[in-house]
Amino acid sequence: MNRITRILLVVLGLVVLEQAASAEGRCKEARGNVVEVFDGKSTATGTLTNGGWLDGTTVAVFYGPGYSTPDPKEVTFASTFTLTTRHGQLKGTRIYLYDIVTGQSTIMMKIDPAGGTGIFTGATGLLFFNELENTMQTTFYATVGGQVCFAGQNDND
Repeated sequence: MNRITRILLVVLGLVVLEQAASAEGRCKEARGNVVEVFDGKSTATGTLTNGGWLDGTTVAVFYGPGYSTPDPKEVTFASTFTLTTRHGQLKGTRIYLYDIVTGQSTIMMKIDPAGGTGIFTGATGLLFFNELENTMQTTFYATVGGQVCFAGQNDND
């Protein structure tokens, strides 16, 4: 390998490392607890608490049919999701894997960078919800974890 090639590889490596460090500095851990009530039709509303900067109200609007999975006791379905906080709105799409026997589900939410407002404008990331349905099958309790990456340098304060 000649000297110019080595120099170019070193420079390229430094640029990639700088971009990764910059993105990491713009990301913030997300945690909290969610309680949502399903209206029996297509919407669940609730609150996110114990999340500090993420505390607020939630709205999930379900769309499309549920789909079967290789496990006959589980189905998958989707919803839009909006979290309204004092810092703005965080929006995304949630994909559910729901066990119809136990009432438990796991949910992955991909944040929509075009949907956010306030500090969430341009934000990206993933949130994960681990949900246990109560016996009434209308109120859902979940723990939330994940990461929100902000578009601006100082938006995560």
